[in-house]
Amino acid sequence: MKRNLGFFALALSVVLCFGVSAFGQQVTGEIQGTVRDPNGAVVPNVTVNIQGVNIGFKRTVQADADGVYHAREVPPGNYKVTMEATSGFAAQTKDNILVTIGNATTVDFAASTAAVGAVVTVAGEAAVIDPTETKAQSNITARQIDTLPKGTGFTSLLRTTVAVRPEPLGGQYTINGSTGLENSFIVDGQETQNYYNGILRADNDIPYQALQEIQVKTSGFEAEFGGATGGVINAVTKSGSNEFHGEFGIQFSTQRWNAGPRPVLTNTLTTQSSSGQILEYFPQNRDSGTNEYPTASVGGPIIKNRLWFFAIHSPRIINTTRTTYFYQGVGTTRAPRVLSAALAALGASNVETVSNRTVYNYSALRLDAAPFQSLRVYSSLTWNPVVDKRPLLGGTFVNSSPGTAVLNGVTYQGNQLANFQGGRENSNNFRVEGVWIPTSKVVADVRYTRGFSNQKLGSYGIATDPRIQCVNVPTAFVAVAGCSQGFSNITSNDQTFRNVSLRTTIDANLGYSFNGLGRHDVKGGWERSKIFNDVLSGNIFPQGGQGRSYLYYGIGTAGIDCHFVYVQFNIPCPAGGGLYPLPTLPPGVTVVGTGLNY
Repeated sequence: MKRNLGFFALALSVVLCFGVSAFGQQVTGEIQGTVRDPNGAVVPNVTVNIQGVNIGFKRTVQADADGVYHAREVPPGNYKVTMEATSGFAAQTKDNILVTIGNATTVDFAASTAAVGAVVTVAGEAAVIDPTETKAQSNITARQIDTLPKGTGFTSLLRTTVAVRPEPLGGQYTINGSTGLENSFIVDGQETQNYYNGILRADNDIPYQALQEIQVKTSGFEAEFGGATGGVINAVTKSGSNEFHGEFGIQFSTQRWNAGPRPVLTNTLTTQSSSGQILEYFPQNRDSGTNEYPTASVGGPIIKNRLWFFAIHSPRIINTTRTTYFYQGVGTTRAPRVLSAALAALGASNVETVSNRTVYNYSALRLDAAPFQSLRVYSSLTWNPVVDKRPLLGGTFVNSSPGTAVLNGVTYQGNQLANFQGGRENSNNFRVEGVWIPTSKVVADVRYTRGFSNQKLGSYGIATDPRIQCVNVPTAFVAVAGCSQGFSNITSNDQTFRNVSLRTTIDANLGYSFNGLGRHDVKGGWERSKIFNDVLSGNIFPQGGQGRSYLYYGIGTAGIDCHFVYVQFNIPCPAGGGLYPLPTLPPGVTVVGTGLNY
C-alpha cells in the first residue's frame, strides 16, 4: 500500500514594535542594542563586531543614525561583541553574551573616552530578557543541558520546564494539558515526530550530548509552527567553532538498580469460571543486564572563519536478560507447563532465559559555512537506525508453551528461535539551509529537509507456516478439536517486508524590517511538505503472498454458549489462497463459517 500526502502553506504576518523575526521553523536568535555616549546621547554609525566563542560565527554590523544596531539570524551560543573605536570613543568589548533560540539578546554600549588605542573590556554574562516577546516559551541552554539531571535522550530534559509533564496515557508528554499527539518535535528546523501518531520515536530522541539548546513553546508561537495544536519542542544541534573541541566517555546503568516491576494483570480464558475467564495478578521478577552509553564527538574549523564541522557518534545499547516461566492452569490448579513430546525433543523447557540487545544508533555530521558575511549555509546528516536482537519471550510468567517456527526447513523453539529473531528500523535525516542577509533590513531563508525510515522491528525469524490457535476449547472437546486450550503451532507468522516513510519539506521565507513609529518586521513564507508511505506486511503463507487464515466452527452444549473456536484441521493451504475446503465435521457440530484468506 502506498500513500502520498501533500501540504502547502503560505503565511504572512506583521510583527510590530521590536518583535524577533522568525523564518521557517526558527533555529536562531538575535543580538541588538544601542550605542550611547556618557551623556546618554546616541552615537550613530558605529561598527559592531560579533564573534562566536563556542560556535563558528563572525559578523560585522553597522549602527544606524539612531545608534541602534541589529544582527539577525544568529545561531544559539556564547559570543563576544565588540564596539570599534570611533569619534574619540574607545573600543569596547563585552564577553559571555548568550544568544538563545527565538529571543533577542540586548547588548547596549555606553561609549567612553579614552586614550588612543585603548580598549575597554566589560566582563560578565548578559541576561537574555526580551521584553517585546508575547510567546510563552522556555529555553534550556547548553550550560543547563550539561548540569541538569537527565537521562540519555534530550526529551528527559523537558520535564525541567514548568509546562511539560510526562504522561504515558496521554502520549509521551502533555504540555499545558494537551496530549502528546498534539505536540511537534523539531530538530534543526526539521519535523521528527512519527506522522502515524505524532509521537517522537525512540530513534529520534537524540542524545543530549549533540544539542546546543532546547526550546519549549507552549502558547502564542508563530504561524510557522502552526502544525502543532499542543506544544512545540524545538532543538538545535551543536556546531563547530574556530577551535577544536572533543568529548569522549561512556556511561553505564544496570537493571538491578531499577525499581522492581509491578505485578501484571492477566486474563486467562478457562472453563473453570462461569464467565469463561479468570483475572489474576502475576508478580514480575527484576530483569538483569547492564546498559552502555558510549559517546565520542569532535568539532572544529575546516577553514577558519569560513567552514566548520561537528561530528558525533553516541549509541545507546540496552541489554536485558529475563527468565520466563511457562505454566498451565489457573488459581490453585496452576502448575509448570507440561510440554509435548515434540517440544521436549526440540530441547524446550518450561523455564527459559533470553538476553535481548537493542542498539539505538546515533551518528551525525554537521557542516556550517560562511562564504560571505551576508550568506550562511548549514547542512547536517543524521544516521540513527535501531537494531533489535533476541526478543524476550514475554513476561516472567506466561500461560502457554514456548513458541516454535520452521526456518529454512529446521524447527526451532523458544530461546533457540529468539537467536534468529529481532528486527531493524533504518532511519536517517538530512537538512540543508541557506540564510542570505544582503542588508540589515532584508533576510531570506531557504531550507530543504528529508526524513527517511523503514520500520521493520520484529520482522526477523518469522515462520512461514500457517498459524493455528486453539482458543476456548472445553476439556470435553479436546479430542474433537484436535488440540487443547492455549495451543499454538507457531508464535506468529505476521511479517513486515517494508514500511517505508519519507517526509520531504521545502521552506522559503523573506523578511523586511523598517522604522516608523517603532521598528516593524514584515515576513512572508511558503512551505511544501510531502509524506510518502509504502507498506507491505501481513501473515505469510508457504505458497507466497500474505493474509490471515481462520478455521472455526460452533459448539453447542448444555451450559456453554456457542463460542468461535480455532480448530486444527489437517488440510493443506490451497494454492493461491482463497477458501479453505470444509473438513468433515463430527455429528452434532454446526458450521457457522468457513476458513478465509484475506
